[in-house]
Amino acid sequence: YADLTRIGRMEQAMAGLEAALEAGFEKVKINVVLLGGFNDDEIPALANLTKIYPIDVRFIELMPMYDSGDFGPEAYIPYSKVTDLLPELVPVTGDGGVAKLYQYPDGLGKVGLISPMNAHFCRTCNRLRLTADGKIKPCLHSSDEFSLKGMDFDSMKEQLEMAILKKPGSHGELSYYKRSDAKRNMNQIGG
Repeated sequence: YADLTRIGRMEQAMAGLEAALEAGFEKVKINVVLLGGFNDDEIPALANLTKIYPIDVRFIELMPMYDSGDFGPEAYIPYSKVTDLLPELVPVTGDGGVAKLYQYPDGLGKVGLISPMNAHFCRTCNRLRLTADGKIKPCLHSSDEFSLKGMDFDSMKEQLEMAILKKPGSHGELSYYKRSDAKRNMNQIGG
């Protein structure tokens, strides 16, 4: 946990999870980036959290972002590894957004699979991202950005409309060899 997050301890994260549930949060999600050779052996334990807690654990394929250069080709594993390891998961309907949802028959929560690499969902993606420095990205993997800083309401509305109209139909191929065009680290974009 400390290696991946660079700060904190697992005990603190679990205490935060339990505090959120005790406070009555209705939708608690844990996002897990799948990293072959690093955390893929933890998939069953992480998914089992949905048997203990009424939460969603969402497995996200590693994306070749600007800041993911420390990982080799073996780190990029498909979302299907989760269902291969956990054949008892049952598909469920519901609004998982970009996540395909599954559940254990005795589960309290859901397991989500997000597959920007191996099963694009671009055609159904209706997301825009607001970056930490006040810019709208019509696609996570696009270099297009529209600043909202210092604008009045009408100007912001115009910029938002422009960003929506510039939303691409697809982000194109992504792989270890074909990096994202985002030109930013994920922590600069926001999840």
